[in-house]
Amino acid sequence: MQKPIYFVLIAVSLFAVVIAAVPQTLSLYSGSHDFVSGTNVDCAKCHSDVHTEMLTSNSMVTEAHQRAALNINYTTYLAVGGVDYDSTVGDITTNMDGDSSGSNDTWEWNSSTQMWVRDSDSKSYRMVLDADESGTVENEELCRLCHQTTPITESGHAATWRFCDDDRCHGNSNYNYADPALFANDVTSKVTVGKTLSSADVHDMFYLNGSTQATSRIIGEIPAFGYTPGGTVDSSVSKSYMACVGCHSESNVTLQVTDMHYLHEDPNAAKQRYSYINGTITIG
Repeated sequence: MQKPIYFVLIAVSLFAVVIAAVPQTLSLYSGSHDFVSGTNVDCAKCHSDVHTEMLTSNSMVTEAHQRAALNINYTTYLAVGGVDYDSTVGDITTNMDGDSSGSNDTWEWNSSTQMWVRDSDSKSYRMVLDADESGTVENEELCRLCHQTTPITESGHAATWRFCDDDRCHGNSNYNYADPALFANDVTSKVTVGKTLSSADVHDMFYLNGSTQATSRIIGEIPAFGYTPGGTVDSSVSKSYMACVGCHSESNVTLQVTDMHYLHEDPNAAKQRYSYINGTITIG
């Protein structure tokens, strides 16, 4: 007569285990644990500190990047490897042979379809970062301008590194590929920042010093459209971009400098105000 009691005890124990386990099991697949595709990840959920810094450190800089990210011509230009934009005929010239035709691609704007069309094979394409079609680029949409692969090459959706003095962003001492004609206002001074920082600028020593130091990022990890980008040291991206980050973010940059005063009686005096002691840049 004791066997039924054992069975009852076993059944009650199993029931208790199930009751305790079900809520925990369900929690793995609900609420904040929802899985989403790589193109819809909300970066701000995990990187709230970076997101806050981006929004508060310099509103003008943030707004400028939001406008750039909302500019479909510019984002497409980035994605297809543009090197020149002819606003009169609406052509993007590239240094990328995306269809392996033997020549670099040219894309033409089709006003009727509102798409960019590749001359060689009539492929239609348009890079849009305003995923929710709200009319503004915000939060994770803005992050994608620099940290998603798709605005940089035609395939992939993983996170990637982007640098301020990229050839197609603000340029460097080697290349300036962001055509000012892509934007409504005159932004020549903004898309040629790298060139400016390379010579006769108060920050040129900072920028040039960083240009000689390699980061841990290998060029091959960054889509380069079949050519070696500027702003690099051997096979690595250089620290030159820290001349931008040091002022436009809360990242710490330690410089060793010595003061150089202007010689006011000499009209040919060097214009740089600082020279480096030991020439090192450390990033905290």
